[in-house]
Amino acid sequence: MADKKWIGGGIYTRMAKRGPFRGQEVYYGQVWNRRERRFRHFRLGTSLRQAKKKMAILYADPEKAVAERERKAERPILFDAVVSSFLSEYRSRGNSGYYLTRSKAWLSYFAGWRVQDIDFKAVEGFREFRRKAIYRQGKNGKSKRPIGPSTLRKDLVSLGTLFRWAGRRGWMTSNPVQYVAKPPKPDREVVVLSREEEAKLLVLADPETRNVIELFLESGLRRSEGLDLLWSQVDRSGAAILIHKSKTGRARSIPLNTRLTGVLDRAIRHVRSDFVLCDREGRTIDPYVITRSIQSALERAGVKKTAGAVFNLFRHTFGSRLAERGVDMGTIATLMGNSPEICFKHYVRFSPGHLQAAMALLDQTPSRRKGTVPSTVPDALNHPAPGYAEMDTTVR
Repeated sequence: MADKKWIGGGIYTRMAKRGPFRGQEVYYGQVWNRRERRFRHFRLGTSLRQAKKKMAILYADPEKAVAERERKAERPILFDAVVSSFLSEYRSRGNSGYYLTRSKAWLSYFAGWRVQDIDFKAVEGFREFRRKAIYRQGKNGKSKRPIGPSTLRKDLVSLGTLFRWAGRRGWMTSNPVQYVAKPPKPDREVVVLSREEEAKLLVLADPETRNVIELFLESGLRRSEGLDLLWSQVDRSGAAILIHKSKTGRARSIPLNTRLTGVLDRAIRHVRSDFVLCDREGRTIDPYVITRSIQSALERAGVKKTAGAVFNLFRHTFGSRLAERGVDMGTIATLMGNSPEICFKHYVRFSPGHLQAAMALLDQTPSRRKGTVPSTVPDALNHPAPGYAEMDTTVR
């Protein structure tokens, strides 16, 4: 055809007009099939090096290559179908809807693709596509905010999980996300409420919103754990809130103290409901509605918070309050359902007593007990014992 550009050795290029390589120069190979007594054409990729490598394999056994392509053509596997099967079968820790949320980003780019066509270059295209994506529009419908590096990293890491899952089922031969560069993990300090901000927020919030805020401040629950909390999980006799399966996939209990018990008592409504936090009809609270209410209360209180989930603000405040009172990181981790390493990273700066105790050790006079380093050089080293100079120190 007129748009073919021959390279030599049976290799030629054409400009792709549709599909995942639209607008790019794609390499093809022409191989003679003896059994069919005609030429067969194969797509070889988008680089000459890749094309030559694949062409050598085709020349080695053209009939096998034709049979393999026909086998794949009989049963094309669409990306949409793979995602649907993944979401129905794969269970993340804590049974959260994390991958359902991430799949919206995948499908916004790869919908309609065959999984066989998704390679390293295609995933790089997805990465650049997501970098230009708008995360959310403002209330006026005009202000826009692009997604951040943390969201982009989650999109790529979760996509890699999908492809590994598909590979175990024989739908993919490799994971194209493996070698794609990803944004580094963000290293930022957690944001918490000061005592003054907390008091002002509780005064300015409406009664229903105040109940929600207090529950999260006094328990350290995650958003899904608090909004889906059932009265059956509140063990009054055992004085604890039972979390059967958290984000990490582990169960834990949060002991009830006077403050948390008071919050639960104020949450009791006259309507019958299984949920601790519910609306006037006894249904679970809409997370988007209550988030907007909390954000409005934060604005009225003049609390400036970095972008992110408002419920994390209350959860981190809970952890920082424990650290301020000298609670060890292992205990904080147990109460919050985190690892001690994560809690140490987040809350050690709120635990001045821990650091002060370490510095105070330098003020103590070193002990002269056996095994300790003396504060002065021993006289024996300054004044050797008689005969020391005449000792034979030759190494034998």
